[in-house]
Amino acid sequence: MNQGVISRQYFRFFYMKHFLRTVCLFLLIAKSLEAQNTAAVRFVRNQGQWDAAVRYRADIPGGYLLLKQKSLMYVFMEAEGIRSRHATVGNNAAARTADLLNGHAVEVFFEGANTAIKVEEEHQNATLFNYYLGNNPQQWAAQVPAFGEVIYHDIYPGIDFKMYAFRETLKYEFIVAPNADVSKIKLRYEGSKSLTLVDNQLSVETSINNFRELKPYTYQEINERTTRWLHYII
Repeated sequence: MNQGVISRQYFRFFYMKHFLRTVCLFLLIAKSLEAQNTAAVRFVRNQGQWDAAVRYRADIPGGYLLLKQKSLMYVFMEAEGIRSRHATVGNNAAARTADLLNGHAVEVFFEGANTAIKVEEEHQNATLFNYYLGNNPQQWAAQVPAFGEVIYHDIYPGIDFKMYAFRETLKYEFIVAPNADVSKIKLRYEGSKSLTLVDNQLSVETSINNFRELKPYTYQEINERTTRWLHYII
C-alpha cells in the first residue's frame, strides 16, 4: 500500500476582511463511465445502516464515496465483475463468469484535523431511502434523508470543508476565515497504487481505474471575485 502526504501551497491572505475559498475539483477518469452524470450525486446520511465510522455515503460512477469523521474513502468496483454478478437468470446466466468481485479503496485523511467537528447538511433531496439489511433490525433504517451538500465546520481552526455535486464533477472547498492558517490543510492518501502530478492535476492510480483531482484554485469574496491558481506539493 502506497502512502502519500499532500499539502497544498496557498497565497497567504491573513489580513483580509473577507473569506478565502480554496476550491478543488474532483473528476472520475473512467472511459466506460464518461457518459454518466455525477450531478445527481446525493449524500445519504448514516442512520445505523452502515458502519458507525461512516457519516454519509454517495454513489459515484464505478463505486461509492464514504464521508467519515476525518477522512473520505473512495471505493471502486470492477465493472465487468458487476455485470457478471448480475447475469444470474435466463439466458444471462451463462454470462456469469466469476463470483469474485474485485474492488479498490483509496482513503484520504484530513491530517491533523480537529476531533470535534460540527456537520451541516444542505439541499435535502425529496427522496427518502429505506434500508433493510439482513434479519437484524438493528441494521435497518427507514426514511433516511439525502443531501446535495455536506459541510464540516472547523475541520481545522477557522477552516470549513464543503463537498457537493457540481455539474459533471464532485467539488470540494476549504473555506478559510481571516487569519486562519491555511498551512494546516494536509491530505494524506492511503491505498493508491501511485500518486503523480500531470499538468498540476493530481492523478490517483488504483487497480481498477485512475481518477484525478483537477488543478486547485483560490478566490476571495470581495466586491469582485479574484482568482489565483495554486499547485499541489507531494
